[in-house]
Amino acid sequence: MRKWFDENKIWFETVTAVLLSIASIIVSVNSVIEMKRQTRIIELEMLPKFTISAHLEKSGRNGDIYDDENVYVTNNGGYFREFKIEYVTVLNINNFSFSTLKEKNKDIILINYYSGTAYNAGSIIAPVSIKGYENNLKFNNLLNEYRQRLSEEDIYGKLWINRYVKITYQDFLEKKHTEYYKVELIYGSSLINKVIGEKVFKRKENTIDIVSLDSLNFDLLYSIISE
Repeated sequence: MRKWFDENKIWFETVTAVLLSIASIIVSVNSVIEMKRQTRIIELEMLPKFTISAHLEKSGRNGDIYDDENVYVTNNGGYFREFKIEYVTVLNINNFSFSTLKEKNKDIILINYYSGTAYNAGSIIAPVSIKGYENNLKFNNLLNEYRQRLSEEDIYGKLWINRYVKITYQDFLEKKHTEYYKVELIYGSSLINKVIGEKVFKRKENTIDIVSLDSLNFDLLYSIISE
């Protein structure tokens, strides 16, 4: 047996060296992977973490009612720069006829629901807010009229608004980010798929189905859903 080992000593030494080299490579690769993973974790921790929320507020202009609806963007994360925000509001119209048992749905881009955007220069905690001026009051008056007029024809009518926000910014590594959110009253916001977000904002640019909150009335709404 000793003679056999002596005759194959070179082969064993070569194989051992190869195995040690392979083991060293595996350890090095795993170290690189782990280092990249840790680096990515640190990068994610340094990114801003935006929260977008819509709130009903009492302005005091119309008594003790929630007449304004505003949207606030806050950041609980890291540094950012070159911050920009865009938004789209979509009005949904739904009618259900109790006599025919038929339902109609329509949605249109609604402009002038919010009156403007207020940037807080230099703030990374609350960088921006989207302001409304009696928009909730106007919308609820419109909703009440719409429901009342349709109920006379044995139709149940619903109106509601979907809010979409697009934000772009650069992080601490100057990498550009684009994020799309759907914003709900009470329930906050949720990050939505980029493809879906782009589709919503392109629709605002290309569609002819755009109406202003101030121009809406029962007759216009009824004509829109009857098309």
